[in-house]
Amino acid sequence: MSPLDVDELVAAGLYDPGAPDAVEQLNLLRLLEARGGTIEQMVRANEAGRLSRLAAELLVVTGPDRYTAAEVAARAGVGVDRFIELWRVAGFADPASDDARFTEAEVELVRTFETGADLFGEAATMQLLRVVGASVSRVADAAVSTFITTLGASAMAADPVTGALAEANLAAAGLFPQLSAAMDGLLRHHLVEAARPNVTGVSSGFETVTATVGFVDIVGSTGLATHLPLGDVGRAIASFEEHAANVVAASGGRVVKFIGDEVMFRVHDPAAACHVALTIVARFSDDEVLPGARAAVAFGDLLVRDGDYFGPVVNVAARATKLARPGTVLATASVRDAVPAAAGLRFVAVPPRRLKGFDNPVALFAVEEV
Repeated sequence: MSPLDVDELVAAGLYDPGAPDAVEQLNLLRLLEARGGTIEQMVRANEAGRLSRLAAELLVVTGPDRYTAAEVAARAGVGVDRFIELWRVAGFADPASDDARFTEAEVELVRTFETGADLFGEAATMQLLRVVGASVSRVADAAVSTFITTLGASAMAADPVTGALAEANLAAAGLFPQLSAAMDGLLRHHLVEAARPNVTGVSSGFETVTATVGFVDIVGSTGLATHLPLGDVGRAIASFEEHAANVVAASGGRVVKFIGDEVMFRVHDPAAACHVALTIVARFSDDEVLPGARAAVAFGDLLVRDGDYFGPVVNVAARATKLARPGTVLATASVRDAVPAAAGLRFVAVPPRRLKGFDNPVALFAVEEV
């Protein structure tokens, strides 16, 4: 990497050698220079408070041309208000009128979702874009966090002054094309797994499926941070998530979401769902850090929306989880009735319990392997 002209940077008001964050300033400017940023670009971005954004854009946004929102709209054949609406639904703040940071990729995004609106309707397409935006935002945040806690941290620790961090950023950015290709491939395979070619369960415009949903949560995790270092708690929760995800995937099910210290999963077969819950709970029965886990499963018709599941079956499973004793799994009568005798499971009735939102006591059973 060629050395920066420090005097020129100081004269342009971009760098103050005496500032407390002088090292951070210089590392950022090194990265901008390495990605072809000019002094003029840096000055404009700095005046607008977007110097860090410019560095990120030069790292990951490809394409020789840059367009404003109005130019993207014109190329896509829509009004600028329409593009801003789509951009906002995707999870971004409204761009400034003179902010030329868009490329042909955004033009194609508009065209794709306009075609989608013609096929699926405006409301459904907007909701899909909202889900895509939120999902990609999470992937982006995880990717940046991975860099910060690994390569970025080691680069700063080894040599914070001479440009090691800028080199690390460039090395990480070099993986971006492969990451994009990997995401494309994974999306295709997940579409295959999720495909439901025969439209059978639609009610009032929403899809319904018959499946088993389960929750597993860590017992007493709220108090962990009061007597353990935060890093130890984070590693323990990460271990829980990793194990839960592996067990669910091996069963042919899907992790719907992690909610703090809890995992929600969906498995079509009730017996398989019980074995998933029992396996996860057993793994953490004698964990060195976590105080144990508990679970509940329920079977029936689920409302599907944006990759998530809703309805009374979900509610009863979620609330029953909070009633389970540490190291145990509860199941509803619908699960017990759907599990064949050869599944190697025993269902032991527990006293009916009142669950929030349900008028009558709910029959629950402790699940055991035999």
